[in-house]
Amino acid sequence: MRRFQLGSSYLEFPTNRVRATYVLQKNDIQILENLALAREPGVVHLLSFTVTSCYVWACLVKSAAEAGEEVDDDEPEYFGFAVDARNRLDPPVPATYFGNCLAFVVTESTHGLLRGSAGFVIAVKLVGELIRQKVKNKEEILRDADDWMVKYGSELLGKRTLGVVGSPKFDLYDTDFGWGKPEKYESVSIDGYGSMSLCKSREFEGGLEIVVCLCLGRK
Repeated sequence: MRRFQLGSSYLEFPTNRVRATYVLQKNDIQILENLALAREPGVVHLLSFTVTSCYVWACLVKSAAEAGEEVDDDEPEYFGFAVDARNRLDPPVPATYFGNCLAFVVTESTHGLLRGSAGFVIAVKLVGELIRQKVKNKEEILRDADDWMVKYGSELLGKRTLGVVGSPKFDLYDTDFGWGKPEKYESVSIDGYGSMSLCKSREFEGGLEIVVCLCLGRK
């Protein structure tokens, strides 16, 4: 079994990051779902997570030219997210277990395809298939469990990648540790590289809050 060496080291606070918060209301999400179904009737796992994340992914790829980036059409574009694997273990993790048990999944396309007019639908189809083949398949999701941090950490480093932290299932604004509910949720971990966080909206029932963090001056 391959091992991933963890250690402590000094990390400089990133000063070349920019954050923006967006909210998609329930009606917005439904419009995206309808659009995907109209153009790709056979798409699988058409979830709020899928359409929201893919909309952001496609928009970021399309915005590269506006940001002054020159990217070849065949340049790979990666999308990945963590998966809760506790219920996929055999025997399963006890219900009283308090901690993480995560796997990681990735799909890819090319800059040219995602930048085109069908970029959003292409992204939805890819992520839907990823969920069907990996996330919903216990054998597949655990196949690379021993070395996914090593594999994806080295293979995707420095490449055009969008990662997602959180889930539409998380109602973080309903959390109260004794000093009241939060006014604003910010995920610190997305500062490491271009990424996004996702959680239920504080203000709109059925809506989602998206925080995007990007590195300024990426070439």
